Amino acid sequence: MDGAPSRALTPGTVIDGYRLGERVGGGFGVVYAVTDASGGRFALKTLRVWDGADAEQSARFAREARVANDIEHPAIVKVLATGTLDDGRPYLVMPLLEGRTLQEAIHAGRGIAPDRAWRLLRPVAEALARAHALGIVHRDVKPANVFLSRDEAGEETPHLLDFGLAHAIDSAESEEIVKLTQSGVLVGTPAYMAPEQWWGLPVSPAVDQYVLGATLYESLAGCPPFTEVGLRRLMEQTLHAPAPAPSAAGAPTSPAVDAFVTRLLAKEPGDRFASMEAVLEAGDAAFGAGETLDARTELADAPAASVAPDPAPREPDTSGGEPHPARARRLPGPLSWHAAVVVVGFGALVGAGYAGPAPRDVADWLHIGGAVQIGVLFFFAIGFVAIPHIARRRPGEPARGALALALAPALSGTFGVYTNWKAVEASLARTGGIDALRVFCEGTYESNAVRFLGFAVSAILCASLAALPSAVALAAPRARTADPSRATPSGPQPAPIPPSERQARAAALLALLALAVAAALLGAPSGAWIAAIAALTVAGTTLFGGVPAQAQLASAAASLCAVLLAFAAGLARVEAREAVLWSEPATRAARVAEILDARAEMNATLLLGTAAFIGAAAPVALALARAARRGSLPRLSRIAWVGIALVVASAGFDLWMRDRFLRRREDVRAELTPQFATFAHLDPPPADGLAQGPEHLSPHRSTGLQIGRDAVAVNGRGIARLAALDSETGLFQATAVLHQALAQAAVERGADEVDLSITADESVAFGHIVRLLSVARAGGARKVELLFRRGPKPHLPPDSPPETAYVVPSDFIAIEAELAAHGFEADAAEPWSRVAPRLLRDVSPDAPLRLRVP
Repeated sequence: MDGAPSRALTPGTVIDGYRLGERVGGGFGVVYAVTDASGGRFALKTLRVWDGADAEQSARFAREARVANDIEHPAIVKVLATGTLDDGRPYLVMPLLEGRTLQEAIHAGRGIAPDRAWRLLRPVAEALARAHALGIVHRDVKPANVFLSRDEAGEETPHLLDFGLAHAIDSAESEEIVKLTQSGVLVGTPAYMAPEQWWGLPVSPAVDQYVLGATLYESLAGCPPFTEVGLRRLMEQTLHAPAPAPSAAGAPTSPAVDAFVTRLLAKEPGDRFASMEAVLEAGDAAFGAGETLDARTELADAPAASVAPDPAPREPDTSGGEPHPARARRLPGPLSWHAAVVVVGFGALVGAGYAGPAPRDVADWLHIGGAVQIGVLFFFAIGFVAIPHIARRRPGEPARGALALALAPALSGTFGVYTNWKAVEASLARTGGIDALRVFCEGTYESNAVRFLGFAVSAILCASLAALPSAVALAAPRARTADPSRATPSGPQPAPIPPSERQARAAALLALLALAVAAALLGAPSGAWIAAIAALTVAGTTLFGGVPAQAQLASAAASLCAVLLAFAAGLARVEAREAVLWSEPATRAARVAEILDARAEMNATLLLGTAAFIGAAAPVALALARAARRGSLPRLSRIAWVGIALVVASAGFDLWMRDRFLRRREDVRAELTPQFATFAHLDPPPADGLAQGPEHLSPHRSTGLQIGRDAVAVNGRGIARLAALDSETGLFQATAVLHQALAQAAVERGADEVDLSITADESVAFGHIVRLLSVARAGGARKVELLFRRGPKPHLPPDSPPETAYVVPSDFIAIEAELAAHGFEADAAEPWSRVAPRLLRDVSPDAPLRLRVP
């Protein structure tokens, strides 16, 4: 909009007898509370933006006052006075309404009940009918333009606001309005605009039917009928997508209400109602029929068997439709089931183990994760004790708060991971090279211990909660009647499962158990753990029968959360398995083998975890589909939506942290991969022939000379091809780089450090090593150390990850030697692998090793 924000009005200012108070709202305009001389409270509305010469805005303001007063209806707010401020802005004075907009009411409850929605919007439809009779179309009806005030009795009264964009039909004023609204420009709010508004066609009363339908749809479903992001996509959806029914978005509406709303949202104006009076008549009929919806919704809270007979064949039952008493006695009670799930789940967790030297030591897990693990255990203990009691107190219902308690350890773990990771990032900012990898991996190992335990115990609690409503309902005492044989349970009962669905559940359970066993045999403990949790969720609902109608959605959410949390814990365990390698004193061969095994387990975990999720989700989908067909699927409560929002926010937060984690890992890899490219196929001889123990023979931090099979590198940076050392040019290039590195190191290191660390591949001719040592001696090197392999040679497949090429000081045994005119020598043509054993035999703690270097 042209113009600039105008100066805010100062409270206390008197405008034509009205004393200005606080600002109370506004969007395009701004609204202040004002009082007159008698103390009466009113609302003063003026423009927020004003350039001093906007005749169009002034005309719209004047038109709003005129139209609002022409339409005599309780749902239209009268304009009591008009005027102009000192800066030229027009203003209106209206009664001061206190309450909230329909939009705020919708968002507060994620939609409102059908009878209440029509009760609030019916007066708006009446006001629109009155406006149409006067030749006026509002064309911008939306939840934000419907204000709900409360009368003295506390009843909500709707008011339709903002007639500034109203359009006159077939009147002498039409041409003026076309000019005011700049014909050819879209006028309205995109999410609620009728198709003809997008096309720029002439405005008719049918537009108000569409915008009223969009407002009614959002009132019922909690969101507009079309929600595409982006103006172009929203326009395409409005123009071409079929009109949606509120029930498709989860609204508890009857077919009559769905038909009424979809007709209001018809693409063609002629397919809507003949008039707003016809809309009122059809709405009363639809929502009048919808009165049966309340009874239908109440029935949805009862067992599914009381809503409609089960179409599936069942065996004759002489116990009044309830499980046979003998069979019921064989089933575990709710507390027994809860305890069994926790014991079995925790046993599977310990069986999978965490990474590190003590994988099954739970106390070590707590030590690795640090103090934040206390919060995880605290919430786990509360959930373990409270969840079954909540389920028993509200038998068969979604057990408000129980799912939140089950998820609390995971949320606490997510926060703990964040605090740990912030400390890791601070450390990474101060380090580089292989030290950065060490810090990163140690931080990952410690942080993932929190994620692993927090997500795992939440998965166990959710697995128990998935079947608790059925267990509680079966254990509910029977109501005593005069005829004990006709006794019926006092609480909601699980809906009977059709035989076909029970067979599908049993097949899914067997498949998940087989998956868990196969994963354990294949060396993928994380996959076995995920499959075990998925099997527990399916076993519970299969054992106790269908979940009561009230708990269908909550049980489904608990089942899926259990598997997803188990999946996340399994992935955290595998990531920790990779990370711990860089803090353990393993040989390079053992580390490479573990890296390859961990990568294989990661791939297997992703595959097995996906299969487990599908296996657990299939029975959930079958149960929900059956409940939906029978009309027994309830709506989620407001508390449930809050819980889901917290879970989604936590999951998004965790994914955001994981994205930062992965990007930081790639940064470290990018920095290290070129530095260690030489080491990928550089195998020094083993130190097997060393007479003395290697405990104190770790490499120093000194200039590194790497002599590979084909190339020579200094500090990981290639300087020449090995064959080029035979030429004068190649030798000169290597000499210049090596001398520069030695000179720089001499300034930085202490007096006791060695001058040079040499790592040579076992296939390199000894003469090449001596030639480079001569260059080093000419550059001032006197004390060097020769690096030998500790442990066996690593096996590197062609597609090995970059980390297999990285080396750490503990991968080597360093033998110190002096470069002198006399000392150990060998045939220049001999490979280093044959020379090294003889040299190692000469190493003695009492006499320093001397190498003859010309």
